[in-house]
Amino acid sequence: MKLKFLIDRMISATVLFGLLCMAGCSKEKENNGDNNGNNNNIAMPLDIVPNVSLDSNPVYKEVTLSRNVETEGALLVLKNNSYWIKNLKLSNNIVSFNVEENNDINTGHRFDTIEVLVGNNRIGTICVTQARNRKSINKLNWCNIQASHYGLRIPSNLTSGKEITEYIYNIEKTTNGEDSYHNYPAFEFVIEMNHDPENNMEWHLGCGSEIPDMRFYSQFSDDFYWQANDLGTGKYACVFKYMTGATSKHKTEAHLVYALRNGSMDLD
Repeated sequence: MKLKFLIDRMISATVLFGLLCMAGCSKEKENNGDNNGNNNNIAMPLDIVPNVSLDSNPVYKEVTLSRNVETEGALLVLKNNSYWIKNLKLSNNIVSFNVEENNDINTGHRFDTIEVLVGNNRIGTICVTQARNRKSINKLNWCNIQASHYGLRIPSNLTSGKEITEYIYNIEKTTNGEDSYHNYPAFEFVIEMNHDPENNMEWHLGCGSEIPDMRFYSQFSDDFYWQANDLGTGKYACVFKYMTGATSKHKTEAHLVYALRNGSMDLD
């Protein structure tokens, strides 16, 4: 019984170490040992660091680690050597870096993992994700005619833009593959700005209750912008525009998209 207890403790410690070190970008394959896949002389892992999630703007960031690893001889390495993360530095328990502006309009977001290494062992990771510009360049349909919600209302119990965007994201599951969020181009634009939409729909379309008074924001004067909520027979969805009252457009019309972030438009 004592031997079994010790074995169980060793297994638990191994699993715990693996979980602690796998906090990088989950879309990447993980290797927490040395370059040969071994785990000899492993340094103590750092506490998990939340993802650094950024908008498209250039920024300087600092991330605090759970202890001073500079004294342990730790080094910082970009797993994918991304050009857009610059000036990576470690000072005591602070990791700092610059991120360039994201001008890519075709890809929803980009990401890389900062690895914290002691010798050949990775003791921690920082996932850095950066979304594209929240304002679309091209005009998009709310949905196309193949979509199940062309002519069908979104469920009335969904009251926020985030809830509706999550609903559209999951529609392939709820329709047994008969529909997909790709049939909803306005939603597709914002969904693909998220690094992990399955668990964190940070970027989403907004509802009317989340959209401020457009009379004060001339940056939305170039066209109508889609909202997440629809109305009437289900063939129309709400839009907003500078100096324009509440109105709607046919879901298959093409208009611009502006992504909200956790219910906020982040306007100055």
